[in-house]
Amino acid sequence: MRAEIILVASAFFHSSWNFIFKRLNPKHSVLLLVVTTATLTSICVAPFTGGLKIGSTLGLAFTVTAGLFEAGYFHSLSRTYETAPFGISYSIMRGGAMLLVAVISVLFLKEPLSGLKLVGMLLLVLGIFLTPSKDKDTLSRAGLFWALSCSFFIAGYHIFYGLALAEGVSQVGLFVLSMLTSVPFLALKSRAAALKDMKKIDPKNYRWIIFAGVLSGSSFILFLYGLKNSYAGVAISLRNTSILFSQGFAWWLGERLTKAQWLGVSAIFIGALLIGQ
Repeated sequence: MRAEIILVASAFFHSSWNFIFKRLNPKHSVLLLVVTTATLTSICVAPFTGGLKIGSTLGLAFTVTAGLFEAGYFHSLSRTYETAPFGISYSIMRGGAMLLVAVISVLFLKEPLSGLKLVGMLLLVLGIFLTPSKDKDTLSRAGLFWALSCSFFIAGYHIFYGLALAEGVSQVGLFVLSMLTSVPFLALKSRAAALKDMKKIDPKNYRWIIFAGVLSGSSFILFLYGLKNSYAGVAISLRNTSILFSQGFAWWLGERLTKAQWLGVSAIFIGALLIGQ
């Protein structure tokens, strides 16, 4: 039972740090500080969770590749929250990533395609189709583009996480090393604007930035602990309760979904649960 509670906590922490990030500006400066804090948080706990074991040279290559996908994820996440509402975009990002991971796993990694997984994949497709509103004021084409782009990068680093772990890279070591890869690329991509706009951050928001960074690092560490002490299907399913938490935060932000969008979000959530079985 403790592992299940920890997995739900991981999901809550993940949607929480995304919610905090959505509210803060300027996005590129805030994001750089958040991911730096998340990396430092993970480094601090690494000695207590098995250290930074690299495994093989191939494992290191997979880890670095995952870090490159993370850099793309962070950039597209920032652009998504600049152009799209929180609740809808979060559901599309997570649901789209689950769909891509499932398709790649079946086609290229030789995972079996069960009836439940197929139904889950179809529900994800339906949900992603229903969730964007026809009202351009609710989700622009740019917002949908960046949300789908973000789902691609999420799927990419998840795939390479799995490959790196199979090569013997320690779980927390994987996260730390991949973040140490992604943060410099993120800083290089937005260094001028991020440093210039750092002065625009309200000093009162620095505590929220640090809090978001700690939540970000903690959400992953807790997920790894839960994954180690639970069945993989249960762990992934409980982790995707973050989709439900995101809708609560979206309501807090004043976002209201149409009936079609509620059906879409529900289909994404159920589909994500079924794919994890």
